[in-house]
Amino acid sequence: MSGAQQIRIVINHCNALTNAGLQHVLGRSVEFELTAEVGQRTQDPAVLMLTDFTRGVEMLSAFERAGADSSAVKVVIISESDREYEIRKAIKLGARGFINSNCQLSELLMGVRQAHFGKVYLCAHTVQRLAESLYRQPLTGREEDVLSFVTTGMCNKEIAIRLNLAVGTVKSHLRAIFNKLGVESRTQAIHAAERRGLLHSNHQTDMAEAPRPLSEVAKMLGMVAETI
Repeated sequence: MSGAQQIRIVINHCNALTNAGLQHVLGRSVEFELTAEVGQRTQDPAVLMLTDFTRGVEMLSAFERAGADSSAVKVVIISESDREYEIRKAIKLGARGFINSNCQLSELLMGVRQAHFGKVYLCAHTVQRLAESLYRQPLTGREEDVLSFVTTGMCNKEIAIRLNLAVGTVKSHLRAIFNKLGVESRTQAIHAAERRGLLHSNHQTDMAEAPRPLSEVAKMLGMVAETI
């Protein structure tokens, strides 16, 4: 690439097909220099890391725990997920971009260039997801607790015991949750929470019982009807 310095990129994605696709697309252009080194080169501000959400967050979190400046590494998240929590967490930790894996090629290239020059880039789909979230009321901490227990298949009485609340209070929280999520049943609430990433792993870890698989809970709720 004459007259300009190449953008150096490390591709380190958990999905082998995504890795191969990124290497194929970016490797064809003389604008980019691909390197397979994932060690100290990734701490060079001149090097851009394309990775998945988990690896990207782990790297950025390590910098945060060490009290280091996250700008010392340029991380762009390539993800199939569009969960609000994941997008916000990545950007808060210092990711230079969050790009949905179904984006247009032009968006990927724009994201790489913008991140290289120190800017933050979100693909159109990610921007739309965040924009939609601005029009929704967030769940309160207690509502998140109730919803988390709903994902484990607990009934209102069990939730009330675990949270030391009256059953009527649990029902009131559920009505508020349904209203905020725009749903009409527990099953729909679980699907909405999963789709939006409302119950992230940290919150679930704080709960005494780990959530059951979504399909299992949905099946349970279909077998045992319960009014709110």
